[in-house]
Parts: sequence; C-alpha cells; structure tokens
Amino acid sequence: MSFPGHYKQKYEAFSNHELYEEARKQFVNEWIGHSTAGTKLDALYDLCNERDKKIFAAALQDAGILYANLVEVYNDCGERIHAVRRIDFMTPAELARTMHGDLATIVVRGRSMHPTIKSGESIIYKPDLEFKDGQVVVVKVEGKLLVKRWYFNDDGYLLVSDNPTVAPMLVPFDCEIERVGVVMKRISDVK
Repeated sequence: MSFPGHYKQKYEAFSNHELYEEARKQFVNEWIGHSTAGTKLDALYDLCNERDKKIFAAALQDAGILYANLVEVYNDCGERIHAVRRIDFMTPAELARTMHGDLATIVVRGRSMHPTIKSGESIIYKPDLEFKDGQVVVVKVEGKLLVKRWYFNDDGYLLVSDNPTVAPMLVPFDCEIERVGVVMKRISDVK
C-alpha cells in the first residue's frame, strides 16, 4: 500500500471540518520542514477534491495566516533551537531572543489605535512587504511611522485607526509610502 493511499484511507472517515483542520495543520508542518507533510497533503488534496474543493483552499489560506504568527526560537546564546512557536504564546523573554532580524519592536505613541493598542505599549512586528486587507501594519508616510489597519482601494491605500474618533487616512498611489511590517503582537512588558 502506498503512503498517500494509506493516508487517504485514514482521512476518509474524517468530517469536512476535520479534513480542513488536518489540511491546515499539514500545510504548516510542511512549511516548517516536517518530512511526511507533503505525502499527507497529497492524500488530503485528493479527498478534498472529491468532496469540496473549497475545504483545501480554505485550509491553505488559514494556514498562511497561522504560519505568519510562527517564529523560530533561539536560546540565550543566540543559537537557533529547532523549534517554532506561535508568537502570541511566547513570553517577553522568549520574544526578546527572537529579535535576530525576523522581528522588530517599537513603542506606540498616540491614541489612534486605542483600544487595540494603547499609547506607550510596545508592538512586535515582522518586516514584511505583503500586506493583506484588515491587517494592523507599520508604515512610513512622509517620514512618519504610523501603526494602522491597512486596506487597498481604487484610489490608494486606506489607513484606518481602531479609535473611531480618528478619521481614516487615504494615501494616493502617487504619494510616497513605505511598507515597514505587519504587527504580530501587542505587549506592554518587553524588557
């Protein structure tokens, strides 16, 4: 019996929701280097196509969101530990050890992102140029760093504050805007 066939037989008893959860998990496993994930994904792909192609597509999309919140873990000497952790479950000490170019931190000033991010809190962001609608991001507009929700529309980039008293900012396509990174976590006790 081939491995894809073995896994497909195992997965046939799964509900559609269980197929989605397993596919999402195996996408992340493949991206972090687990050797059997590809074979399992082949079986899941075949089975999802027989049932509903949307299952596999949704799992891929959601795995991408989950994967964006994963970081490599380093020990106190700066050596990479062969482990990956979700950033939202890491302690401030663990976060400090991951800041080897993969992540950066800034202190937010102002109330525009209140209540999501309060003035004086630190945020951890991942330098990234691929922004998705609705993500909280760090951008530089006219030399000023801003933390806003990012939206793309026909007229330019819409930067929206979570504080409803602050008006959205439309940055036309012909204005200079630098994409700095995607906010991963808000913390107030980074040491």
